[in-house]
Amino acid sequence: NEEIKSTIEELETTNEELQSTTEALEPLHAAISSTNEELQAINDELRDRTTEVNQVNAYIESVLETLDASVIVVDRAMQVRVWSGLSFEMWGVRADEVEGQNILGLDLGFPVDRLGPLIRACLAGEPTEDHVRVEARSRRGSRIACRVRVAPLRGPERSVEGAIILIYQEETLA
Repeated sequence: NEEIKSTIEELETTNEELQSTTEALEPLHAAISSTNEELQAINDELRDRTTEVNQVNAYIESVLETLDASVIVVDRAMQVRVWSGLSFEMWGVRADEVEGQNILGLDLGFPVDRLGPLIRACLAGEPTEDHVRVEARSRRGSRIACRVRVAPLRGPERSVEGAIILIYQEETLA
């Protein structure tokens, strides 16, 4: 009987300790719940923004495809930042293979070395020729005549932050 009383006292002491621990953990639980709610709200906002960005990117890509030209955007270091879908169709290289690469180092059927002076002049704010005619090879190996135009990519303060390169296929050559 005394052993049972002793065990009951021990259990009551343990129960009191557990209640005290539970009471101490309740504010922590409330803080974690609040943080989880905030994180969920942030995740929801991020998901919404990601959807918006994806819609804008799809819209821009459809605009670029409408231009019927290979559209390439480079930054001031001549690193490829945008490579349109038609660029893939013309040159057979996917965007993920060229983005971040120096445009002048790409191995395409297009003579990228001809772009160097045009891009440098554009980045320096100098006027460039309206269009330059260039012979190239398509991804299928056909000789093609292209018209190239390089225009400045201007930032919010109108400073030149890169160049936009438009390559139009004019005709297939014999």
